[in-house]
Amino acid sequence: MKVNLLIAAASWEDRFCLGLERTINTASVNKVVIFYFEEYADWTSESRARAKAFCEREHVAVRFASLKYQRPDDAWHNIRSVLVEEIRPGDEILVDISTMPREAIWTIFFIAEHLGASICYNYNRPEGYSSEWLSRDPDRPRFVYKLSGVATLGVPSILVALTGFDVDRTRQLINFYQPAFTLLGLQIGEQYENIELNVRKHLGLEGVKFRQFKVDAYAQDHGLGAIRRAVSPFRLNHNLIVSSLGPKPSAIALYRLCKEFPFCALAYTPARQFNKNYSWGIDGAVSGSL
Repeated sequence: MKVNLLIAAASWEDRFCLGLERTINTASVNKVVIFYFEEYADWTSESRARAKAFCEREHVAVRFASLKYQRPDDAWHNIRSVLVEEIRPGDEILVDISTMPREAIWTIFFIAEHLGASICYNYNRPEGYSSEWLSRDPDRPRFVYKLSGVATLGVPSILVALTGFDVDRTRQLINFYQPAFTLLGLQIGEQYENIELNVRKHLGLEGVKFRQFKVDAYAQDHGLGAIRRAVSPFRLNHNLIVSSLGPKPSAIALYRLCKEFPFCALAYTPARQFNKNYSWGIDGAVSGSL
């Protein structure tokens, strides 16, 4: 595989460097752009230094660009500025979404598509996650710039939340947007204690009007078919707010859904805290193209 540009987000997780090294060892990569977030610069300094040293040894050009996690407006413009300089129409780019916030994933996809790039993506699963907590203390949800849909006045809204291990993040979305009701997309399978840490916790939500459906973010379509079937009855008379909180590939499915249905609004709930022991190791990869 020949890649004009590999785009990744720096992380303190093992799979950031291990995934970058695996990709460069198995593909022909011309250049790497690594975004990192100023709020976590100390946490990622060691891994960024390792990534830089590896790229230099492999004679691959590397560029680092800082973003502000809590300033999505600045982040959007900074991402655009970098990509405009780095991407030419027809370029083959690979976006490693493994340790990238979903808001950044959707922004990169949107801008790269408008620049005429051919986009592939890669997601490296970890060996395991922390059994204590991954993220917590959710902040105010926000619509994703340029992907917030076209709302119809006077019709109710429903929330489609693809759930993960942070049930408080789901509840924050529900409390903030106050939808007529919520569709919970529950990830199938027993991987990473999914049934105990995700499904049972969400089915136990109290005071929430919801319907559930099953979704598989690791399937070839990352659950798009199941999501499409779940929202289809509401297409003509509801506004849709959609959010990915579960396995990262589900963000691909929601991006595709919003391209199909312009009335869908992508929402992101930032977390104020992340576990420094979020995950360990690296496992298999999920990949595809937009």
